[in-house]
Amino acid sequence: SAGHRIAYLSGVAWKRMLFVGNSSGRGWVEDTLFNPHYSQRLPPKFPTVLGAQPADFPYSLYCGEKRGHTALAMSSVSFDMSVFDSLLPLMNGMTVVSATEKEIHDPAAMARLIKDNGVDTFSATPSYLTNFLGFEEFRDAVKGLHTLVSGAEVFPPTLYTALKGISPEINIINGYGPTECTMTCASKNLKSEHSITIGGPGANTAFYILDRFGNILPPYGCGELIICGECVGRGYIGLPEKTAASFFRLRGLPAYH
Repeated sequence: SAGHRIAYLSGVAWKRMLFVGNSSGRGWVEDTLFNPHYSQRLPPKFPTVLGAQPADFPYSLYCGEKRGHTALAMSSVSFDMSVFDSLLPLMNGMTVVSATEKEIHDPAAMARLIKDNGVDTFSATPSYLTNFLGFEEFRDAVKGLHTLVSGAEVFPPTLYTALKGISPEINIINGYGPTECTMTCASKNLKSEHSITIGGPGANTAFYILDRFGNILPPYGCGELIICGECVGRGYIGLPEKTAASFFRLRGLPAYH
């Protein structure tokens, strides 16, 4: 339930994770029990939260002048996306509206939830959006959204066209990032159905392309994407062999492939 979700985020989660920030924008520190990299390499001062810039979509969503005010949460706290749609909005002064199981699966109920609570920030997969846009009530609710974030699947050009046809001013952000790398480590604010990409790496994140021999390729090379930086996790609990196969270090940074 919504009550259980908020109780968990404000109770257990806050006891296990320490996030420190202040109005002067000097820093953001995470409990080193969960991510020891922070205490090793992050500089003592940052121009903004985590070194983010206005071009980074987490900054624009939660810190920018045109940021939203009310986010919709659909994810269970056991799912990584709950960090994005529940925890981050709460940490940055936004209101979080939690959807019930019925509302998540019912386009009309979801539309009422969005409109009745003034939701302006919404996150969902492309397939979810495509299905729900088939219902007039949901299409009408989309008109009130400020920002729509999508990921986990390929974002089709037809979906961009459909959303812009309903709400020409809506911000559509395509995100990318596996669970092992704290979810969304790349993003792009889409401007055209002809240029849909995952964008570039976010703050404190670096991307490299390696060939099959482990050599770093130049820009536009074709190979395997390697994600490096503070977003990379420590590994899989109780699975040392799988951890060793996926997590390593590249150019002094924690890396994942």
